[in-house]
Amino acid sequence: MAAALPTGIHKIPLPQLTPSPYNARRIRTTARIEEVARSLAEHGQREPITTYPGTGKEAGKYLIV
Repeated sequence: MAAALPTGIHKIPLPQLTPSPYNARRIRTTARIEEVARSLAEHGQREPITTYPGTGKEAGKYLIV
């Protein structure tokens, strides 16, 4: 039986976050990045991001879903 991963809201230092290589959203145009930045500036982060702990070469990182 696999160990249960911790759930809930946790603060993770930014240097430990990395995009998941399995994320379907791989194309990040400048226009889309600017659109997201404007939304964050205007509304803030509305929902927490979902992450999972990395393994192997990603150990010590949290991958963004």
